[in-house]
Amino acid sequence: HLPLLRWTLDSLVERVGENQVAVRRHTAQATYRSGCQYDFERISFRDYVANLRARNAKGRSSYLAAQNLYQVFPQLATDIDVRPSPPNPPRETNPSESSAGAPSGTGSGNKEASRNSGTGRAESRGMEEPCQSNRLEYCVPPVGKLHMGPYMWVASEGHYEFCHMDPDNNWLIVVSGKRRVRMFSPAEPPMAPGVECFYPRPLGSHGKTIQARVDLDNIDLQTFPLFQRVLDAVPPPGVGDVAEGAWCWETELGPGDMLFIPAFFWHQVTTLEVSVAVNVFFGDAGPNTFLAKMLHEASPARAACERWLLNIVEQNRSVPSFAAMVPSLREVLYHFLKKQWHEEASEEQLAHLQALVMRHLALTSLPPAC
Repeated sequence: HLPLLRWTLDSLVERVGENQVAVRRHTAQATYRSGCQYDFERISFRDYVANLRARNAKGRSSYLAAQNLYQVFPQLATDIDVRPSPPNPPRETNPSESSAGAPSGTGSGNKEASRNSGTGRAESRGMEEPCQSNRLEYCVPPVGKLHMGPYMWVASEGHYEFCHMDPDNNWLIVVSGKRRVRMFSPAEPPMAPGVECFYPRPLGSHGKTIQARVDLDNIDLQTFPLFQRVLDAVPPPGVGDVAEGAWCWETELGPGDMLFIPAFFWHQVTTLEVSVAVNVFFGDAGPNTFLAKMLHEASPARAACERWLLNIVEQNRSVPSFAAMVPSLREVLYHFLKKQWHEEASEEQLAHLQALVMRHLALTSLPPAC
C-alpha cells in the first residue's frame, strides 16, 4: 500500500516529467562496469524516459541514479514517509547481527526478499519495531537513524551497476520491473575471502562508496587472480546459501520487493527489465550503536569500514587545508562521524581511528598546531 508502489513510468512522466535530473552517461562501457569512470548529463525526466523506451544509444547507456526524492522530485514527497524507529532497550548483541550480518530475506535464487505487507511492517528477519507514523501505509520499514535519502533509481533493461559497498545500511524497494542483486560478505579470512579479493579501486578514488574493479559477469582471473578465492569460498555452517560455488547471496526482486543490504557488504545489481526503485541509507537508533557495530573487533564490516575511512583521507590529502587539520585529527574525526552518520564517537573509538590514520600517514605523533 505504499503510494510509490503505484508509480508507473507514465504516471511519473505526467507528474515530474519536466523536472531536471542528473543522469550517468556511458554506463555500457567497461570503465563504468569496473567502477572507474562515468560522467553526468542534465536532462528532463521526460526525455530520459523517452530514451529508455526508444532503446536508442543514449537510453541503453544512461542511468538515473541516486536522485533525492525530496530535492529533485518534491511533487512525490507525500508518497513516501521515512521515520526513525525508537531506540531499542540496550542488550548484548552479536556484532555479526543486524547491520553487520547476513542480508535479510535473501538466499541463492530466493524470491523471499523482504516484501512489504501493507501494514507498515516488513516481513523480514531483523525488523523489531513497526514504523512510528500515523500513516503506516506510507512508511518504509523502520530505519533507526536516517543517513541519506530517499533516492530514486531508474534503469534500462540490461544495465549492470558496478559491484561496490556503501557505508550505510540500505533498504532497496523495487517499484516496477525486475532486478537481480548479488551480495558478498566483506569479512576477512577465515570468515570470508576478504575485501582485497574484490580488487577495490585505489585509496583516494572518487566517490562515497568503495568500488570493486572485478566485472562479475566477465571475471578476468588473469587480471584479478585473488578473486578465485571468492569463487572457491565455502560459507561457515548456517550462514546462508551458496550460489555458483561462491559465498554469494543472490536474489531477483520484483515490484513490491524490499531488500536489506547491510553496510559495507559488496553488492552488484543488474536490471533485468526497465525498472524503477527507491532506497534509503540508514543506521541504528541510538547515539553510538551503528559505529560500535562497524568497529567491533568481531564485526565482518570492520576492515571495510577502515578502508572506506582511509579512502576519504586520501581523497582530501591534496586539499590545501589538509595539513592544518592533521594536528586536530581526533576532533576532525569526531565531527566527520557526527556529520556522516550522526554518531557520537567514544574516546576509545576515536583513539583507534586516529591510530589507523596516523599509521597510514606514517606519523608517530601528531604535529603541533600552526
